[in-house]
Amino acid sequence: MVSKLPNEILHAIADLLRQDDINSLAKSNSHVFPVFNSILYRKNMLESDGWALTWGIINRQHNTVAYALSTGATVLGEALALAVEDGQEQVVQWLLSVKSADFSPKYDFHGQFANWTSQHRIASKCTAASSKCIEQLKGRQQWERHGTFDNRSPLSRAARGGHLGIVKLLIAFNGDYLSMEDLDGKTPLFQAVERGFLDIAKALFNTGHCDLNRTDNEFKTVLSHAASSGNGDIVQWLIRCGGAINLNHQDRYGQTALHYAAERSDVPTTKLLIESGRVDPDITNLYDLTPLHIAIQRSNAVIIKLLTEPRTVDPDFKVTNNFTRLYDVTKNLYVSQPILSIESGEVDNHGRTPLHDATEHSHASLLEPLRDLSRLDSNISEEHSQLMLSQAIMNSDTSTLRLLICSGKVDLDRMDNEGRTPLSRAAKHSDRSIIKLLIDSGRVNLDFKDENGRTPLSYAAEYSDASTVKLLIDSGKVDVDSKDHQGRTPLSYAVQHMDLSNLTRLVVLWCQGDLEPGLNPNTIVPRRSLAGTSTLKTLLDCGKADPNSRDQHGQTPLAYAAEWSDSATIRLLLENPLVEVDSKDRSGRTPFFEAVANGNFAAAEVLLDSKMVNPNPRDKYGDAPIFEFMDLYTSLETLNDDQVLDWSIEDTVKTGYNRLLKLLLSRSDVIVDFRDHHGQTPLLYAAEECGYDVVRLMIESGKVDFAELYAQSLPGQIGPQLMES
Repeated sequence: MVSKLPNEILHAIADLLRQDDINSLAKSNSHVFPVFNSILYRKNMLESDGWALTWGIINRQHNTVAYALSTGATVLGEALALAVEDGQEQVVQWLLSVKSADFSPKYDFHGQFANWTSQHRIASKCTAASSKCIEQLKGRQQWERHGTFDNRSPLSRAARGGHLGIVKLLIAFNGDYLSMEDLDGKTPLFQAVERGFLDIAKALFNTGHCDLNRTDNEFKTVLSHAASSGNGDIVQWLIRCGGAINLNHQDRYGQTALHYAAERSDVPTTKLLIESGRVDPDITNLYDLTPLHIAIQRSNAVIIKLLTEPRTVDPDFKVTNNFTRLYDVTKNLYVSQPILSIESGEVDNHGRTPLHDATEHSHASLLEPLRDLSRLDSNISEEHSQLMLSQAIMNSDTSTLRLLICSGKVDLDRMDNEGRTPLSRAAKHSDRSIIKLLIDSGRVNLDFKDENGRTPLSYAAEYSDASTVKLLIDSGKVDVDSKDHQGRTPLSYAVQHMDLSNLTRLVVLWCQGDLEPGLNPNTIVPRRSLAGTSTLKTLLDCGKADPNSRDQHGQTPLAYAAEWSDSATIRLLLENPLVEVDSKDRSGRTPFFEAVANGNFAAAEVLLDSKMVNPNPRDKYGDAPIFEFMDLYTSLETLNDDQVLDWSIEDTVKTGYNRLLKLLLSRSDVIVDFRDHHGQTPLLYAAEECGYDVVRLMIESGKVDFAELYAQSLPGQIGPQLMES
């Protein structure tokens, strides 16, 4: 009987069904299978987890990939990462051709372990996968840690995997990938050099946008990595690059490329470096060892001969220079570990993707059949009905909610002990279908304010997805710019989504006692905020939200975003020409000031890159962001003294602070050589509180008068010793 229905009716039926129901129906009849096949792909790609595309890439089924992309889906999750790392050049070309594609992972990893591989995550999330497919996925070792914990760009993945063709595609697609660092501070060139892919390294360098003296989080250059990895061909190529590279660069441990070559007993690399005539064999590392000392320890007669033949070398030679002295003073303070950052796709506040079922399309007429209340006890009390209403909202139970609405036994505007109506609670805890049922009842006040002055739209902006916000705005019965008792608008809440990948911010909140219960930096699985930028975009696009609204503290939405949110939120706000990027709150702080003071590296980076931001703001007390940044270190050291933080979390946070300082110092117009109202300079403060990494970064920036400040201000003999060195 089904096979005789017109295709138009079959399509209409399919639109009202869930994906698994369509799949079952398609398998039951050979006639309807081709009709439903395209619908299955569309449902999967546009309304579900997009497993069809992932499965196609995992199993190298290009027809499946093509079908999945033909749906017009733009939220493509980890597809590009999978295709790049497996070297599927054709698939990469297809993916790059999708306009406005979003390759942020679309899976919610909350509650899982940070040491899981993407294979485990995908296999556990996508239950449609067969056991055979899961085993295939887990068996592909080249995909190990390809997920977003390492934060590698597509170009870094391609360079790491040795896929030259894909590297060339990605260079042409997005030149910004060339300088994009992962959480170890490594660019694509580092990945190519570390793994010995000379052709890829040359392709990257020939773009003219690669700095051979750039350092990663360990202060290593590509030459350091090439020498420590024993990649002689790459060392030879780097030497031939001439003056573009510093052959005597010292990393965090004071090691030069020659140190690493001697350490590996790598005769060819040692010979290349010595014969270049541009290396100093007398440089000592952190432990006062020259390459010759290391060669002697390794009992390598060939390298000893290479080091002693060109010129006279003093085997007891020890250098006393600025950095060596700093190593002695601060060597126990440095730490560096990758920042964990998992980007998830657009999901609601409960960690689920937006629900799309029949209730999404409901309207008042659909409630008529529920007038038969045989399923609802006629003797049920009003109090019990209200309790059932609350439970239905909390559990997103549309069936029970329909019965309660039609029974007439519930007051849909009844306030709880915080003055919130069911609609406000639904905006905070439920999905769009629940909110639509309440609105369609015609018995709710859409703009009701609770005891805090907050409306349902205010809660939806903070906790729900864009479709819920749009539903309320489209009703025409809400004030989009309504302010609560703190003076905050829905737009202000839309930007304030906690980014749980920002461990630096988590630790700051924990120190201040402002972190919500259960969010302990020592135990949390870092992840991106569960709310995307679509909610914010919906509010901005309606044209009724003031992007510069100020709360009782004078803070604008951009200021809140700078304090809490990720780079995507900041970019979206900056795209609005009405946004005042340097607006000051009542304490004189700008959004950029807030980003630095709260250790929000992503926000500070985007604000600085906008070129519209003043990098040297002062608040009403005369303080600058650099001193707030130093205070972050002080707070962290206090926690460390009390052994409150796990050492790995402390390492992660300090690395984040170092990256933030590096970003600050990269701006030519940033001023850090000044004194505060206590007569303290940032450099002196850093030397006392922050350790070697911060001091070195400030000195290497060339923005501080190192010799003068240390000679005049450091106690004891430290200043004179540094001056002598």
